[in-house]
Amino acid sequence: MLPRDCNLPHFRADVIDPMIWEWIESLLLTPENLEKGLHEYQAEQQAQQEPLRDRLKVIEGLLREKETTLERLLDLYLAGNFPEDILLARKNNLEITINSLKKEQATLNAQLNTNVLTQEETQIIREFALTVRQGLQLAASDFEAQRKMLDLLDVQVTLVVENEEKVVYATCRIGDTTMMITSKTIGGSPAAPAPLTR
Repeated sequence: MLPRDCNLPHFRADVIDPMIWEWIESLLLTPENLEKGLHEYQAEQQAQQEPLRDRLKVIEGLLREKETTLERLLDLYLAGNFPEDILLARKNNLEITINSLKKEQATLNAQLNTNVLTQEETQIIREFALTVRQGLQLAASDFEAQRKMLDLLDVQVTLVVENEEKVVYATCRIGDTTMMITSKTIGGSPAAPAPLTR
């Protein structure tokens, strides 16, 4: 527990939330920014997942090999060419290996499906952006619509103090930004976010 006299700065949600939403709108209102962000996100995810896809190919190859070996073992058993206890021990070992490989395959598939925007999610983002651009401003007054979009874009916000200045780092699936919180930000309109390169 922190001591009571600790002077940690606090960040006001009524200041930060509108700044973040304004940044999200700026991404959604410009079709070029939206498409560029979606494309860069997908490319980044593909690159990050390449080792997982490579490992999945290895696992699938091993699975085919072990399942083929198990089938051959069954043929040997049916032909009666080997003692039953040796064949059963080998069969048990193969089944344990196959089950282990299938578990790893399932885990890899689950990892490959996370953080990837599906075509449906991409279409939802595009349709939402179109709605906002058409002037309906649905989300500006609809907290649930805002929350849904923030979740879909996987918006992450980090609040820090650097050089005695409050700084907001925000990232999402289609962009990054840094915002300074100043007395002008708190008293008047939010400071314009400074885009970061990916």
